Amino acid sequence: MQINNWKLAYAHHKECAGQEFSTIAELNRAGFEQIQATVPGNSEIDLMRAGKLDDLYFSTNTLLAQELEDVHFWYYTTVQVTERKQYLRFEGIDTYADIYVNGNKVCATDN
Repeated sequence: MQINNWKLAYAHHKECAGQEFSTIAELNRAGFEQIQATVPGNSEIDLMRAGKLDDLYFSTNTLLAQELEDVHFWYYTTVQVTERKQYLRFEGIDTYADIYVNGNKVCATDN
């Protein structure tokens, strides 16, 4: 199963503190900025690709990444299930994450 239609929603902590989002509809209603995403990938590169962040590989722009320390990120996509047994395999999640399927939390990571 190949998944290519990833999106990335993001918001500063002050915009989403105390809220929990478990569905795409909830993220859409929250009105957070959303961009196309590449998975596997990372948020900084997705933000650069979308023109939301200057090239971090140029000059002292790497310091701009510090502004992202209080930003929450939600990667999401939809999947068409065609078989009774399907597996989602995540490799390399490099942070804390909650994983939801159809609004139900199915897994959490801790680095």
